[in-house]
Amino acid sequence: MGAGTGFNAGLLGYLVGETGHVTTIDVDEDIVDGARGGLAAANIHNVEVILGDGAVGHAPNTPYDRIEATVGAHGVPHAWLDQLAPGGRLLTPLRLRGSVSRSIAFENQDGAWRSVGSQMNTFMPLRRGIADDPRVFVPLDPDNTVTLVTNGDQKVDADALSDIFRQPRTEVWTDVTFRGPESAEYLELWLTCAMPNGLSRMPARAEAIEKGLVTAPYPSSTAVFEGGTLTYLTRRPYAKKAPDGATLYEFGVIGHGHDAEALAGDVADQIRTWNRDFRSREVKFELQPLDAAALEPKPGRFAFDNALNRIVIQWQ
Repeated sequence: MGAGTGFNAGLLGYLVGETGHVTTIDVDEDIVDGARGGLAAANIHNVEVILGDGAVGHAPNTPYDRIEATVGAHGVPHAWLDQLAPGGRLLTPLRLRGSVSRSIAFENQDGAWRSVGSQMNTFMPLRRGIADDPRVFVPLDPDNTVTLVTNGDQKVDADALSDIFRQPRTEVWTDVTFRGPESAEYLELWLTCAMPNGLSRMPARAEAIEKGLVTAPYPSSTAVFEGGTLTYLTRRPYAKKAPDGATLYEFGVIGHGHDAEALAGDVADQIRTWNRDFRSREVKFELQPLDAAALEPKPGRFAFDNALNRIVIQWQ
């Protein structure tokens, strides 16, 4: 799903060999035409390019041993699971909550679709089909130098957040550190699960940082908002070095709005909780039907319903 230039489908065509077959689907006719032309020019003949809604798959060529989505989704369309062969595997970038996404490989294990691996990953979302995942862009200052990116599973009051950086400011530091190149992806995942409205991207132009409108905003998923209050993650060099001499950076939370102190404190508390109790644990994902029985509360386990299924996220 998501034909692009045809390059990825061509690589898959090479991997499956002359006896294998690849079907790639895209919703845009010009992309489909371009992919067909590129594959023909590369002399690749075991890839079929289909014009259509990738969310419904392509039943005529089923069953598939592997289904790979190179488009983002907020839920897993049932057709993808139904069209897999026994023992098949689905690889899909799944927007879990807010703006936090992971590319997750699912396999059916004892009747349940469970993850066998995942990596931080984001693609352009599915469009104009049954799994359309629209976004809303909320300007946070009059010059549009900082923008909040929200999704359909979040409720945002754009008027209340307008010119938010003129509102009272608070700053909280957590004493939670990372090495310079270390990824904070699992911290992001925890926050988007633990905070009531998830975690969102907040892209800021260089001029917003230069003017001091925002202070060292974390460049990935960073913002938590509630009503007319907004917080975002920031970092600074830590006072101490790691035992091996490596530079450490401390995460902090900056908040603006009438309830900034409380919300920033809540975010900081969740960062400390993750660091203390869950940082060293493995994370697994499971797909369940929407009518599945409610899960009993358990530390480190979260469940979220989207329009298509329930995703269970478990630190274990």
